[in-house]
Amino acid sequence: MGYIKILDEKVSNIIAAGEVVENPASMIKEMIENSLDAKATMIKIEVFKAGTDVKVSDNGIGMDKDDTLLSVERHATSKIKEKEDVFNLNTYGFRGEALSSIAAVSKLTITTRSENSPVGYKIGCYGGVVRKFEEVSRNVGTEMEVRDLFYNTPARRKFLRKMSTEYGKIRDIVLKEALSNSNVAFSLELAGKSTIKTSGKGIDNTILELFGKSVLRNLKKFEYGYLGNVEILRSSKDFMFTFVNNRYVKSATIERAVIDGYYTKLMKGKYPFAIIFYNADPKEIDVNVHPSKKIIKFSNDKIVYNEIKSAIDDFFYYNDRENWQPNIDLIKKNMNINENVALEKDDLFSHDVLKGENQKVISLETFDGKSLENTKNLNEKDNFSADDFNKNDKNSEFLIVLKI
Repeated sequence: MGYIKILDEKVSNIIAAGEVVENPASMIKEMIENSLDAKATMIKIEVFKAGTDVKVSDNGIGMDKDDTLLSVERHATSKIKEKEDVFNLNTYGFRGEALSSIAAVSKLTITTRSENSPVGYKIGCYGGVVRKFEEVSRNVGTEMEVRDLFYNTPARRKFLRKMSTEYGKIRDIVLKEALSNSNVAFSLELAGKSTIKTSGKGIDNTILELFGKSVLRNLKKFEYGYLGNVEILRSSKDFMFTFVNNRYVKSATIERAVIDGYYTKLMKGKYPFAIIFYNADPKEIDVNVHPSKKIIKFSNDKIVYNEIKSAIDDFFYYNDRENWQPNIDLIKKNMNINENVALEKDDLFSHDVLKGENQKVISLETFDGKSLENTKNLNEKDNFSADDFNKNDKNSEFLIVLKI
């Protein structure tokens, strides 16, 4: 008699879950991306007990009865219908493993309703086994609630880090999802405390709400996103954010292009604050390299490198003429900026933000948050003409002060 046996389905599901759900942060990433694929414009994440208890609510399209039942099955997905779709991915999820993996190592409850359904549905799946399914009354959208993550895999639970570390990882994940989806309003609460809150009103507004006024003022737009000046150099690469087709990724190719683009402008041991948005034909990238989908491969790294490096070279060619210092003060009594949470967000990143021997302090008047809607006016014009600065209109919306 041979020694090889086919694994029990329950055991194989737990093993597979280990690749998808590494920790609470990776689980929350999968839950958020399910909401994004469901076209949600508002996503709320509530986290307790270092991430072993989590609730994610959205206003997406929801699910009907059949889809609700299938959602917790392995390899059940609405994103891939034929083989060719694997090479033309335009969604975050595609393997059909996220919810089944979460259900395998937790007590998962999903409550949902689609627009075409008169009622909603609630499914409870504990340790990969469906324990309840019932009709409920609720609004269109979905709520996923996880209790006791890793309750049936004690070894995995034992190796969770301390609460502050796990919360830090979760905050980092949500921040990146908010940056890459600036048209979606995100709310993150850690142990009942509001930690991240964005309005979903554009990338400038999102940067303001996540990092604060001082960071936004020291960033400039270029062809592929935003580049920070010397005022906000960092001591690590953690603030080089790279998004390919709106997915946060780690790309050595793009990272090298950015660093090479800065060249002599970087002091030893310092790295730029940069937010890069690069769009590529889905057929030219492979996101199926790792279960986390964070590592990708380009079919032609050289093209990607040259495009980004050239754009940064052009950017510095024009901006070096003014030594690329903060060149305008936007001092406004009624500035068109939503500051729901631009409450000195520097506190969130106090370990690394705007700290240095030669730090220059730039102050702004307190914004009137109640009357502010978005930051679109910050970048309505890429270049100001001399006429713009010479206008002295009493009704002008901005007082623009040049720094020379």
